[in-house]
Amino acid sequence: MVEVLMLIVSIFVGLLLVAGAAALLVRARLAKTRQVLERRVRGDGDFVQLLVDNARYSGADSGYSKVKNNGVLIVGDRCLYFQHFIEKSPSIVLPLTEIQDVTLEATFRGELPALATGGYLVLHTTDNNRIGFLLKDPESVQTKIYELRNRGESATPLQG
Repeated sequence: MVEVLMLIVSIFVGLLLVAGAAALLVRARLAKTRQVLERRVRGDGDFVQLLVDNARYSGADSGYSKVKNNGVLIVGDRCLYFQHFIEKSPSIVLPLTEIQDVTLEATFRGELPALATGGYLVLHTTDNNRIGFLLKDPESVQTKIYELRNRGESATPLQG
């Protein structure tokens, strides 16, 4: 009986160690992705206005990757950037002038949030595309985009 209990405890501890190591690897990769993306933003002559470390790209109607993945989202003075944590360069560089509207939604493309926290930030572009991100605080990104597009005049829908 004691041997079985020790075996179960050993397996459990082993699984915790593997999960902990995986979490550390993902965290380190996200930190590296953040550094690379911040460098790219500065290289484009843009300034980081808002950085979201744990954003989940949830797809787009067209024109962007169908692969859903976690990464880093940056709202700059002129563009919105997103980079998957496994890629070496941004998968999305979208000028703020091409964002027609920003909405907060409970679902996106039939997908529900994994947890009750957060929600979907959906970018509506001038070419009638929608790009979705699952974020813990989508309102802060929406507000920042409105402020930058309207140059601080309004924190409500975008003015052309």
